[in-house]
Amino acid sequence: MEKTLAHALQRASDAEEKEKKTQVALELKERQMTAMEKNFTKAHNDFKQEQARAETAAEALKQRDATISSMVDDIKKLKQKYEALEKKHAALEEEEKKQRELTTRGR
Repeated sequence: MEKTLAHALQRASDAEEKEKKTQVALELKERQMTAMEKNFTKAHNDFKQEQARAETAAEALKQRDATISSMVDDIKKLKQKYEALEKKHAALEEEEKKQRELTTRGR
């Protein structure tokens, strides 16, 4: 009977020790999970901030592209006006040359 009692006490002691180890392991796992959750939350927030910065930069690039396109269109229009003025100038010079020739012949 003493053996049985000693054996039962040993089993109870072993079970208690196993319970303590299990509890310590669970607490450690909880700490790890909390740390991982904090890290994930921080990484997620960092990602959202970076995504917002990227979207802002993309919008700025779109606006810059629109501005450049508008400037290119303005330059094309100015070039057309310049070419038209060059033609008018050339025509006026030609007309002036003909007038001089007529004036010179008329004398």
